[in-house]
Amino acid sequence: MIRNFIFLFVPALFSAQCVIDEDAYGIDRNKHIIVINQNTGDLNAQVPGSKSYFVMGGISYYFDQAVGELQKGIAYSVTADNVSYKAFFSDLPIIRMTTTGTISDTPKVPGSLEMLNPGETKISTLIGVEYRGASSQSYPKKSMEVEFWQNENGDDTQNLSLLNLFEDDAVNLQAMYNEKLRINSKTANDLWQEIHPDVYYRNKEEDAHSGMVMKYTDLFLNGEYRGVYGVGEKVKRKFLKLKKYDNGIKGELYKGDSWDDAPHFNGLHPYDNSSDYWDGFEYKYPNEVIDWSNLYGLVEFVVNADEATFRSNYSSRIDVDNMLDYFIFMNLIRAVDNRGKNLYIAKYKKNEPYFYVPWDLDATY
Repeated sequence: MIRNFIFLFVPALFSAQCVIDEDAYGIDRNKHIIVINQNTGDLNAQVPGSKSYFVMGGISYYFDQAVGELQKGIAYSVTADNVSYKAFFSDLPIIRMTTTGTISDTPKVPGSLEMLNPGETKISTLIGVEYRGASSQSYPKKSMEVEFWQNENGDDTQNLSLLNLFEDDAVNLQAMYNEKLRINSKTANDLWQEIHPDVYYRNKEEDAHSGMVMKYTDLFLNGEYRGVYGVGEKVKRKFLKLKKYDNGIKGELYKGDSWDDAPHFNGLHPYDNSSDYWDGFEYKYPNEVIDWSNLYGLVEFVVNADEATFRSNYSSRIDVDNMLDYFIFMNLIRAVDNRGKNLYIAKYKKNEPYFYVPWDLDATY
């Protein structure tokens, strides 16, 4: 009775034009959580004074207590159809993702994704999803790799830009589970952009990046609210604008994957070109051939060169400014997990120096 009375006789409350946009919310009906990404200033201006309910998806949600000014980050208790919810107004974009099966480490599971960010065109795409990471896969909140598909089978991918990040056919969704404040990775990556904003060959490759960018989002997976995630760019050949393979290796990319000798230049071990792993490194590019000889040559030089040879030749082997910046960066953020493991080492083209790209900066500060 009371609610019907309010609905019929209080025109100053939310009216039709103040319905929560369908592209501005996610709802978890099991956890009873609603996240709304709609400008609270606009809503407050449209409906000044006390607010008793809002309309979302054709359903009226009544505040347990009338609200004056809507604010971001406040847990509002609301009720709809005798079901109670906690509603949050947020300025974070929302990803609504569904999958056709259970996500695992591999292979990718088909699904679909919607990126909702008011003021921007909604992005909708077919996707393939899999968990990523090593030890972090044991966490209850897991990171994922999302690939943008052109069809349900994933035979072809497509390039998209989420939140104005680098346009590519995949992104990482970083769970940040072991970051209590969810700021370590993003802050560290932002700081690297300040310390080392450009690769040394930027005047030749305007779109080359020196490191990745992350942006926050609220994630709903199969109707379940999974919390705040970081949408992160992937470090790949195209991202760094490394030269393509052409009758031989030009650009190179390797990932420090474990605490073995080679990434730390602590020793020299034989390599096997039939394997994409060698003594702590994972081979990333080129795709056409596996040949560890170039990287082996760098490690051999650092490990075995006498002091005079090292001093006279090291600046042609490594980008000194990059290495110095990375050394300062590691010490500044106490990146003890990124001294050999959890980094990329790359080469722009043949006869050019190697340089570092930071990666996986969760265990910092």
